[in-house]
Amino acid sequence: MKKLISILAFAVAGQAMALEVTAERDFTADKNVVSVSQTVRGLDVGVSHAVDTYTRVSVGKTQELVKLGPVAIRANTQVAYQDTNGAKNGFGVGFGVGANYALTKQVEFGLGYNRFVAEDKLKQWTGNSVTAGLTYKF
Repeated sequence: MKKLISILAFAVAGQAMALEVTAERDFTADKNVVSVSQTVRGLDVGVSHAVDTYTRVSVGKTQELVKLGPVAIRANTQVAYQDTNGAKNGFGVGFGVGANYALTKQVEFGLGYNRFVAEDKLKQWTGNSVTAGLTYKF
């Protein structure tokens, strides 16, 4: 873990970044989830955690589709590894859409809908989530 943190710290040094903290409702697990993601060299690197259920580490891409004044409509895709408490671990893919509203030059409020599709051994985790959160750009 220390090695991974060191690699990420080196990769983000000197980069313009956007830190995103999101609260989600995962309807598949019927749990609230907290996610933190960081844009690193054009890729979204994130960690999502549902207490006593799972931790999901992901890498993906978000693409702005259209901007209407202070509102940006975006689509996202991701590949994720899920570490499930007391069950099998494995991979999945996610995709979704969202809208971000610029509150200030550095802060945005976002809402989104995402779908996670897991490999067969994790098929019980395939499902939907709704997200809401803040993005801080620095």
